[in-house]
Amino acid sequence: MKDQKQGAGKIVLFAGLSTALVLGVIASVYPRSNPGVGAIARTERIKQLDAKAKPYFDKAIGNVPAVVRRLSRRKKFLKILWVAAKDKINGGESEIRTRDTMLLV
Repeated sequence: MKDQKQGAGKIVLFAGLSTALVLGVIASVYPRSNPGVGAIARTERIKQLDAKAKPYFDKAIGNVPAVVRRLSRRKKFLKILWVAAKDKINGGESEIRTRDTMLLV
């Protein structure tokens, strides 16, 4: 009985090692997709997105001086400062909405 268990154990061990060997060979020869193709496609997609976004960034950069002038006026600056201090005390986020509203007006 003991010899039968040892024989069965050897068969299971041999089968497991054989399976591992076969899977290793299959994995080594299995045709893989070219990883460079995905990288090239991502690079092209990023270039396309940059080209689409460039006019908007250029417009935003061009508007910086006007926005700085608008927000640096004393009355608007004091309003933003007041709302920011109130938010700091109350833990709110109304300063962001106030500032954004001032930029749109």
